Amino acid sequence: MFSNSTKQKFAIFAGAVMAMGLSQPASAQSTRAQVRAEIGRLASGYPGSTIVYSGCRAVAEDDFARTGSVSHALGTLTGCASVGCAFTDIYSDCLRVNARLFVLELRLS
Repeated sequence: MFSNSTKQKFAIFAGAVMAMGLSQPASAQSTRAQVRAEIGRLASGYPGSTIVYSGCRAVAEDDFARTGSVSHALGTLTGCASVGCAFTDIYSDCLRVNARLFVLELRLS
């Protein structure tokens, strides 16, 4: 029914699809490791901004536990960061780092 050439092409294609499927968990682990490395780089490069983010995240988590509102908790996180970043060296860098940390943590969850 199928020629040997067609069977070989199908076998190669099936093998490639299987290999891609098997590489997915490793790829996901690699991505998680890259995200953690980026968080670590930001933490060591911007310690003040990271401290602001950690404190504000804790306040936002507490707010979410009390209200159950994600939008309210995000508002708390943003407001807290805008005040906390005023005490760091470069305000705009602090806000940028806080936003980046938030996005990276979302990628981990």
